[in-house]
Formats: sequence, structure tokens, C-alpha cells
Amino acid sequence: MDMSFTDDPIWIAKREALWEQCLDSRGWAEELSRKQVRDLHAYFMTGRLTKGEPKPVGARLNFFPDMNVEAIEYVLTHNMPEGATEKDVSSLKLFFSGGIDDVPGVKTEEAVRIFRYVFGDSYSPDWHLPFLIKDESTHRQSELDPNYQFACGLGPIRWLKYEDRPRGMWYYLTDYWFSLLNYVDPILFRPGDTSHRPPNVNRKITQNKARRFLGICAHEIDITNGADEGAERRQYMQNIRDRMDALEGPPDLMTLWDDVKKSDPDEFSEF
Repeated sequence: MDMSFTDDPIWIAKREALWEQCLDSRGWAEELSRKQVRDLHAYFMTGRLTKGEPKPVGARLNFFPDMNVEAIEYVLTHNMPEGATEKDVSSLKLFFSGGIDDVPGVKTEEAVRIFRYVFGDSYSPDWHLPFLIKDESTHRQSELDPNYQFACGLGPIRWLKYEDRPRGMWYYLTDYWFSLLNYVDPILFRPGDTSHRPPNVNRKITQNKARRFLGICAHEIDITNGADEGAERRQYMQNIRDRMDALEGPPDLMTLWDDVKKSDPDEFSEF
């Protein structure tokens, strides 16, 4: 990958403006020490590590100067730690499932392309990282947790609830989200069930968010109150509703779906 674009004065000016915007809106200045901010800024602008900083694997992707398949290949070849562990691979899975869309400056369309490149069009528990790490000659094999991706896939609820929120990449990944459902731990379809904790997700938050997401779609809770600008939201909710009605399982999800359809719409109208 040619990194000479990081020397372009026009790109530098735009990148610096993005940095200042993120410092203010994301709270980096408050959360990090001055040295951490300085090292992070250097990486944000150049893609070169400063004495191994930033350390988290996800951060090395998140703050890299570009975000596309070629950029990811570059980071995993040049900026991964020596002897990358299964924990590092797990961090990559979490990043690709939910973090791409949050990369500063990335376009949603590009995030969707990366997700599909990494995970395909439908879920499969047997997965391999489609990139080589460092000088390794084989792709890392790893089991793919459906629960975290299911939780990430509830992301469009923010767009349904707030007019100023973007759709997010999971708006475009509905087919993939539905392909997860038979693999998700059924406890996430049972709000209030505390019998065990699935890994990588907050059980209570995910249970409640799933119920709320399905309830909003079941009753077509329209934040725009029928305005023209709400047509896309209404079509999205109709699509979710139709696809849920067409499902025959899993049983706990069908029970949840029947329950939200019978519930008072006002339960889901309070944003």
C-alpha cells in the first residue's frame, strides 16, 4: 500500500480537522493522557506506531489513516504485534462486526463492503480471517460468535428512534442478521431470563434492545409521524415485520415476536 497520501497537504489539513472534531466529540482528550493523545495523533496522521502505541489491535485499525480492504491488509502485515494471539484475532472479529462503522471518517458503504469481505453474505460458525497476519502463510481459523453480531445488528434502532442518527452499516446487512437467528443463544430472546451470561454481550441490554427493536418494527413506530422523510424508515420496518412473520423459528424468538405484536404500541413509542 502506498502511504504517500499521508504527505499530501490537502489530505493532512482534512485529517487534522477530523482529528480536532473527534477530540471534541469522542472525549479522547479527557479519557487519555497527554502522551497517549500525542502518540495516537501521530498514528492517526501517519499509520506508524510510536513505541508500540496504540497497543490494542482494534485501535491500530480504528485510527489508521485509511479504511478499506487494502488498508486492513497493510495493518495486519505491518502493524500487528509479534506472535499475535487468539485474543488478538477475537479483537479483530469484534472490530469487523461492530467497529468498522465507527472508524473516524469512514463511509458506511465502505464499512459494509469490508464486513461482507470479512464475513460473507450469511453467517457461518466456522470462519477464517481472510487476511494473513504478519508473515504467516495460513489464514487464522476461528469460531465466530453469533451473539455479538446479533447485538450489533440491532444498531438500526438508533436510526428508528432519532431523526438525526445515520442508518449505520447494519441497515444494509439485514440478510446477514436474519441468517444469525438460528445460532443466537435463545436467552437473548427471553427478556428477564438471568440463568446464564452469553460471552461478548451484555445480556440484559441485548434482551431489552431486541424486544424494543422488534416492537418498534411490529407496530411501525414512526418518529416522523408519517412525513415524507420517514418513508425509508417505514419501508425498513415493514421489511423486518414481513420477514419476522415468515419465520418458523427459533421458538423463543417466535414467542418474543408474538408477544411484542400483542403488546401496547405505547410501550415502544417512548423514546
